Amino acid sequence: IHGVPPGAHRVTVSGLSFVTKSFAAVEIKADAEVDLGAITVTSGRRVTGRVLREDGSAVPGASVSVSRPLNGAGVVVGPAAAQTADLRQTVSQDDGTYAIGGLGIDSVNLGADHPGDGRSAFVAVPVGTEDVKLDLVLQATGSLRGTITQQGQPASGALVLASARGAPAGGTGVTTGTDGSFVFDALTPGQYLVCLV
Repeated sequence: IHGVPPGAHRVTVSGLSFVTKSFAAVEIKADAEVDLGAITVTSGRRVTGRVLREDGSAVPGASVSVSRPLNGAGVVVGPAAAQTADLRQTVSQDDGTYAIGGLGIDSVNLGADHPGDGRSAFVAVPVGTEDVKLDLVLQATGSLRGTITQQGQPASGALVLASARGAPAGGTGVTTGTDGSFVFDALTPGQYLVCLV
């Protein structure tokens, strides 16, 4: 990696088939090269299953996400959220099957969504070393709307986040319009933390 500024950097190696590995403080000096040598990674466990409608039929093309819980981290958004939560995603096949590998022994959260068929609740995959098989059932979604004001005036361009229990990488975000209004049009039933960033 070229053009790294001097200082201490966290280096993270991640991929679809192995457990993410990090080096907490790699010291970079000006006009010098650091060699991390051969990096050995472990394959980790897999989560597999099917994405289904409530009638049991398969859902192809659903987005399936798995991530570590952001315990105590508050709400995190953007690329930092994906890295912090070790977010991994895949798409269900024609028969609804999915597979995500390279997971560590820690507990992770798993969920699926599809633009036309809804979203599943987030399921906690327990701590362990064994592969796990879980089917995800999509549910009909509801909407949430409101208006943000500041000193009695509409607050346009504000980022509003809605985070369900166990939602990966900080949940879902929308931006307020010129009248300060916002709408989440595809939320699964349940309790949400709604906050303004």
